[in-house]
Amino acid sequence: MNVRVEVLPRPTGGDEELGAALVDLVTRAVIRGGAPPAGVAGRGDRVDLVGLQGIPHIPRFLGALTRSTRADLGSVDVVGLLGALPTVGRGGEAGPPVAVVFLEWPDCRWWYWRALLGADRKVLLPETATWSRAHDGDRMPPQLGRWWTLGRRAGLSLAFRPAEPIVH
Repeated sequence: MNVRVEVLPRPTGGDEELGAALVDLVTRAVIRGGAPPAGVAGRGDRVDLVGLQGIPHIPRFLGALTRSTRADLGSVDVVGLLGALPTVGRGGEAGPPVAVVFLEWPDCRWWYWRALLGADRKVLLPETATWSRAHDGDRMPPQLGRWWTLGRRAGLSLAFRPAEPIVH
C-alpha cells in the first residue's frame, strides 16, 4: 500500500506542546479549506502525518501504526488522529463537521482537542473548542484511541520505506 507521509519537526517540550502545535496546524489548514484526516506518528524529534485517504479500516491502521518501524528511525512513541472529520448523529444522520487532534501514548496517556466547523468547513468555531486529557481524569472520547491495545492484541504492524522512483 502506498500512503502519503508528511514529515514535521517535533516541538520541544511535552504532551501539551505537541498537542498545541498540531491544533495550530489543523486550525491553519481548516482556514485554507483543507485539513483532511491524517494519522500521527511521533518518533524522536519528528512527527509523521500519514494520509488516511483510501485506508479501509482506520482504527486497525492506527493500531498497526503503534507498532510501525522504520530501520533508520526506530519505533513510534505517540500515535494519533487529526483533521476535519464528519460526525454522525444519534439517528445515523450526518452531524456537524468537527476539527480534531487526538494523541495517545503507550502508557495510556491521551490528549484531545476538538472544535466544530461551520457548514462550509472553512471556519473554525473557537467558542466550541474543548480540551480533555487523561492526566485530568477525563473520560476518553468514544471511538478514539485504544490503538496501542488493538495493535498489540491483533498483532498488527507496519513497515515504512521510501517510495520507489517512478522513472528508473
